[in-house]
Amino acid sequence: MTLPTLRYPSAEDEEGQGHGHGQEGEPLPELPKELLLSLHQSLDRDALDLFVLGGEGLGGGSQVEDILNELIPDELALPQSPLVALLLRAKIHDLRDEIEQLRNELEEDQDQDKMEDIQELIGDLLSQVTGIRDAATESEVVVRDITRDIQSLDLAKKNLIASMNALKRFQMLVNAFDQLTRLAKSRRYRETAQALGAVKQLSQYFKAFSNVDRIAAVSRGVAEVQGVLRVQIMREFEAAFANEASRAGKNAQLQDACLVVDALGEDAKASLLSWYSILLLRDYRRIFGSASEAGQLDNIARRFAWFRRVLKTHEDENAVIFPAAWSVGAVLAGGFSEVTANDLKSVLGKAAGSLQVGLLLEALQQTTEFERELARKYSMSFESISALSAISLGRTGPALAISVVFEPYLGIFVDAQDKLLSELLASFVSSRVSLSPSDNPSAVLPSSTELFYFYREALEKCAKLSVRQPLLDLCSVYRKWLKVYAEDVLAGLLVKYDRRSQEGRPNVQELQTACLVLNTAEYCHETASQLEERLQEKIAPEYTSRVSLEAEKALFQSTVSSALLAILHELELATDGAFGQMGRSPWKDAEFVSAESVYVGELTKVVTTTVAVVREGLEQKKYLRSVCDKIVGLVLAKFTQMIVRCRPIAQIGAEQILLDLQTLKTCLLHLPLAPGDSAPVPMTYSRYVTKSVLKVDTLLKVIMTPEEPAEEFIKHYLLLIPCQSFTDFQKVLDLKGVRRAEQNNLLDLFLARTSTASGLSDSSVITGLDMDPGPQSLISPPGSGMSSPQPNGGNNNQLGIFNSFGPSMPMLPSGSRDGSRVGTPTGGRDGERGKEALQEFRRFGQRIGMASTLLLLSHFAIPFVPLWLIPVVLVFGPWVEDVLILAGLRRNVWMDNVTIGRTFAKLREAEGPREYAELKIGSRYNGPFGALNPRATEIKKKFLHLLDEVAKDPNSGFLGAEIGLTIERPTRNRVTTIVFFRSVEDVQRFAKEKLHQLYWNEYNGTDDHEMDVFHELVTIKAGACDAIYVNSPSHGLARLAEKDEKSGEWRSIRSFVGKGSETSRQRISLE
Repeated sequence: MTLPTLRYPSAEDEEGQGHGHGQEGEPLPELPKELLLSLHQSLDRDALDLFVLGGEGLGGGSQVEDILNELIPDELALPQSPLVALLLRAKIHDLRDEIEQLRNELEEDQDQDKMEDIQELIGDLLSQVTGIRDAATESEVVVRDITRDIQSLDLAKKNLIASMNALKRFQMLVNAFDQLTRLAKSRRYRETAQALGAVKQLSQYFKAFSNVDRIAAVSRGVAEVQGVLRVQIMREFEAAFANEASRAGKNAQLQDACLVVDALGEDAKASLLSWYSILLLRDYRRIFGSASEAGQLDNIARRFAWFRRVLKTHEDENAVIFPAAWSVGAVLAGGFSEVTANDLKSVLGKAAGSLQVGLLLEALQQTTEFERELARKYSMSFESISALSAISLGRTGPALAISVVFEPYLGIFVDAQDKLLSELLASFVSSRVSLSPSDNPSAVLPSSTELFYFYREALEKCAKLSVRQPLLDLCSVYRKWLKVYAEDVLAGLLVKYDRRSQEGRPNVQELQTACLVLNTAEYCHETASQLEERLQEKIAPEYTSRVSLEAEKALFQSTVSSALLAILHELELATDGAFGQMGRSPWKDAEFVSAESVYVGELTKVVTTTVAVVREGLEQKKYLRSVCDKIVGLVLAKFTQMIVRCRPIAQIGAEQILLDLQTLKTCLLHLPLAPGDSAPVPMTYSRYVTKSVLKVDTLLKVIMTPEEPAEEFIKHYLLLIPCQSFTDFQKVLDLKGVRRAEQNNLLDLFLARTSTASGLSDSSVITGLDMDPGPQSLISPPGSGMSSPQPNGGNNNQLGIFNSFGPSMPMLPSGSRDGSRVGTPTGGRDGERGKEALQEFRRFGQRIGMASTLLLLSHFAIPFVPLWLIPVVLVFGPWVEDVLILAGLRRNVWMDNVTIGRTFAKLREAEGPREYAELKIGSRYNGPFGALNPRATEIKKKFLHLLDEVAKDPNSGFLGAEIGLTIERPTRNRVTTIVFFRSVEDVQRFAKEKLHQLYWNEYNGTDDHEMDVFHELVTIKAGACDAIYVNSPSHGLARLAEKDEKSGEWRSIRSFVGKGSETSRQRISLE
């Protein structure tokens, strides 16, 4: 390792360093060698070089600091910093010396004399390069001339060789042609075939030289010889087959002649085979013609027997003549197939009206057997054999099998199967009886197995006859009678007249019948799937896509659902007695809580018995869980219905019902398990029962809570039911039997409490509770079309204890039962909004029309009913319901939609100014009969249809409509419709709708000046409108709704306000 000599820089060095160069200064004092070694070992030399050489390329002071930190990593290295500085200065000094040395060398290299010598050398070099380039160009010209001469010689050689080869081949062709001519005259056919093959092969070479006279002459000679050979050989065959005597000893010569025919080409071979086929089938046309007796359908076996004899004669006597590759037997079969198909087509066409199924099927069966026999014999499909008729008979067009001729007439076979199935299904329907309890309820109906056995046999038989259109027609027959079996036989077993329950006991025979129908429908569904697969396998590929039994399988699945509903219907009838006893119990006057009510024991006994019968009767146990789920829903639904009917219910009565509910829950939890089964209850089923019972349990606990003190009662209510719905709270008060006068105080406290509370929902388990349940069944009778859940269902309560709200919509319908301060709007699809808004307009006309119709029918059915009652009913009919309400005989249903209290429509500006558009459209007919005039009725129907169409479009901006009728005179009625849209743009888009334009053009195209129409458009802006409602249902602006950004639900814009607490100006300023 060489260590630098250190010296101190001078001032001039420092100055020169600033100008990019320096002068040598005083030498630095030399350091001890040991010290320099230690510095070199302890310091990072790479970092030192980078620091010195990097200069401005280091990229800034941050990198300089990094390098210094690397040279002096810690405080312990600080004493070495002077030494580092010395080393840096030494490095700089060395670099300066190196730079100076390089500068001196550069100055020496740039000497003027040297530069002149270099330029002279460059000039000489350029002269030499120019001379070399010229010499290369001359050499290239010489090489090109030499190459051109070589190419000319190569082409001449190639043409010479080709000419020599052509002359040799032409000489061979001439010699072969002369030899062929001599051999053809001598009838030596084997050598002739060889010579002919050589001549044809050589002639192929000279096709391109056909314009040469000598070659053209030879080609014409070859064609003439081929023609002579073709005629000569045909005469040989005609002479040989003229009589048996002339055939003697000529087989070998005919064999050689076939070799010549094979060499002549396909046309000659086809001509010979056609002649041979016509020769052998000549008698067949004469004997079995379509007009002869032997050619009729009942003699089809004689046709095939005749051809078998002809074929055997050919194989024994003549097959040796023809080459095996010609497949002469198959060619004969193809010609026979063509002739036979044409004859049978004529025969069947003449006898189409009198064809017998047995004769047709027998003839078709013999035909298919004959076709299979020939197909096996020649190892090819019969369609391929039929195609050979193009050789034997010269036919053009597609080839068809003989059996295809029968297909247009196989409809009588399908009709026969249809008739047999009709008789079979008629016997099934006539023998449709319910099973006795002694029968085996787990088996399927024997008629189902008999039906599908018949289907299988008919399918196999038809598949042997045809796999095309007749099999597709048979599939249509299958679909027809599967539908009849599902609807008339299976569903017919479930259709029963309404009956009374058998003193609280389920009808075991009806349950077993329902289980039998369910098992049979499931079996039919599975077997129909297998039948569909079998049909698709058998039928021709072009018909596969048209084979489907999906609709029929859906029918059987629907029958399964109907059977499940029948079980539930029977259970509902059986529980009427227990629930009737529950309804007759004095729940209002109950004084103590007993261990268990009598009706609960009867109810659990009915439920347990029903499930036991169903468990034993169901073949597929997967349906047992579905039945248990539906039983839970049905029983709890009727239980809740009876709680509503038993109101008012006292606290002790509610406690007793709650105790009975726990007993019922225990019974329901163990329904899926058989007696003695120690297996645990399925977790999903247990959760479902617990969740369903919890709804009724919550309702009873609220009823149990005493209403005094009021604050504690409301607090406990909100704890159990955290809902701010005013209507739900009022339902609880009705169930408890709180008097109207006492309800007002509770309602005021409830409103005060919920107006300040947070975290309350808009609906609860009580929201969908029907306070006026009718006597109708909760289960639609079988055959009504009501669908039942599939067996894989578990937690869906189709029956429904409490009806939940449907999907929300931005308009509160007038039929909503939620009158709370903030309610969730009810509704359904967008297309139903307009219909709900128009119901009130239609209702009055419907009631009048129904009353008039009933009176007219009564007049004609009962003569003493006078016609003058019709106007009386029209005038006083609408008041009957009001009279009943006034007399206390009917609940005031008009209060269901009323929101008690003082409210106003509060339009908020959550995301900037919010504007709605209100379009008022009105009409009045100024002619006779006013709104009852046919012209006015027609316009009303078109307008209602227009609103329905707009309501179906979710992008129309339609929010709802209200229709009012103003009676100015008895026959001068003005109809005014208020339609709400999201914006004025939506109204303009509504005006440009095609249907609106169509109706508007129709109106303008008439000269009817008695029709008065108008419209007014206003915008409703938040902060610029005021709407107050006192004890009012939702209508007008109160029906608008806004979407909550957090929950995503639509909320009413109605807000409660105290009496006189806010003026109109204050309310508007709230916006």
